[in-house]
Amino acid sequence: MKSMKTAYNYLLISLISIFPAFFTGTVTANKLPDVLIQGKIDRNRITIGDKFNYELKYNYSNDIKFFIPPPGAHLGVFEIKDFQVKPIKKSGGIFSPHRNIAEQKFVLSTFTTGQYVIPSMTIEYLDVSDSTKTVSTGEIYILVESVIDKEGLEDDIRDIKPPVNIPMGKIWKILFSIIPLLTLILLFWYFYYNRPVIQNIIEETTPGLPPHELALSQLRKLNESDLLSTGNYRQYYTLLSDIIRKYIEGRYNIAAIERTTWEIFQELRAVDKKYCSKYKELLDDCDLVKFAKYIPDGDIVNTDYNTAVSLVENTKHGVPI
Repeated sequence: MKSMKTAYNYLLISLISIFPAFFTGTVTANKLPDVLIQGKIDRNRITIGDKFNYELKYNYSNDIKFFIPPPGAHLGVFEIKDFQVKPIKKSGGIFSPHRNIAEQKFVLSTFTTGQYVIPSMTIEYLDVSDSTKTVSTGEIYILVESVIDKEGLEDDIRDIKPPVNIPMGKIWKILFSIIPLLTLILLFWYFYYNRPVIQNIIEETTPGLPPHELALSQLRKLNESDLLSTGNYRQYYTLLSDIIRKYIEGRYNIAAIERTTWEIFQELRAVDKKYCSKYKELLDDCDLVKFAKYIPDGDIVNTDYNTAVSLVENTKHGVPI
């Protein structure tokens, strides 16, 4: 029944956006929901490590405030290998001229077997009266199978051989006793000497420093760190998000550290209508790397860093309404 409902929703969106001339007056823009969302995959059965396409399609009214969300944490065990966001376009239908069409396409993969589900994603939006409402996608099921041929399991899986006793002299016993201790010492050395590098990025060195000066100083330290050169994108974007959230707390007096990006956006709308969407877009990018295991290319990283610096610079002397 769910699959039939999902297929119907996708057919409705497609007909509205592609074949509006075939509709009669029984289906009008006024009778459509504020937001229609449909998700689909190109196949529901893959082998481990295979890539498959996941598409989200949005059809929404011009009269609402709707922001295309990043997939973030709703993808479960699946990793994003690539993604594409198509430009928003008008529906163009004669019976739905005041609606927009947006699409997101993702290439996903996983390295665990079993029956999995891409969970339902709930999206919040603001209707014409600025009231918060929600709309949800349906669940999508996919089977991930092993590459091992099922008919050859008896040849591939064998009994475990019994343990073999290896003669060991005193020197070897001493070495095997020392190796675990050396490993612990090396681990302690690594974390001791690398921890301050990360901590110093977000620590306030001058008491009473204005929020914008503190944020700009932290951003410079982040840019000078070796997190990107060592491939630690998740740590880089976690710190970038923390710096901007702390700046929002100091600049706008809004609790932002433990809030979701959507909750922060709703608070910012009341005090900074000019830049609230820019903050949301930046924090959405951070969430995509933090929670969806996405690795951005160099151009995207530079754009996000420059956006963060620009936001602090443009809002440091006042709060435009």
